[in-house]
Amino acid sequence: MKLAVHLAAINLAIVLIAATPPLGAQTVMPQRSDGGGKGVDTKKVYDIVELMPALPNGNGGQAISTAIQQALVLPNGEKAEGRAQVEFVVDRKGRVRDVKVLQAPSPGVGKALLAAVAKLPHFTPGMQNGETTNVRIRPFVLLAPPR
Repeated sequence: MKLAVHLAAINLAIVLIAATPPLGAQTVMPQRSDGGGKGVDTKKVYDIVELMPALPNGNGGQAISTAIQQALVLPNGEKAEGRAQVEFVVDRKGRVRDVKVLQAPSPGVGKALLAAVAKLPHFTPGMQNGETTNVRIRPFVLLAPPR
């Protein structure tokens, strides 16, 4: 009797080991053929995705803030310090659209921020479940006082 229990336990262990993927292997969830899988809604705008949009030089969100900062040209006589915040969507093709100023010290700085975001290059689009998707970005931009 004890021998039969031990053999059953050994067989179960062998089955579990055989069914376990090798260490470091990627597991892929099967997609349902009835269209009910985990596809991405191509019209929806996501706030967070598996792979966020990136500028060609990469470096994440800090690179986006820095690129806006470097492209920012304040109107003559306009001084700004502190921080501002913009919002925009990076679409499935990496284009910037739907740009808004969420926080700016003055309307002149707000207009300058819109112009700076318009100068951004195409992004590498965000990805969710292996598909490109629309992603909303809300970077802060540090405004340095003039030197």
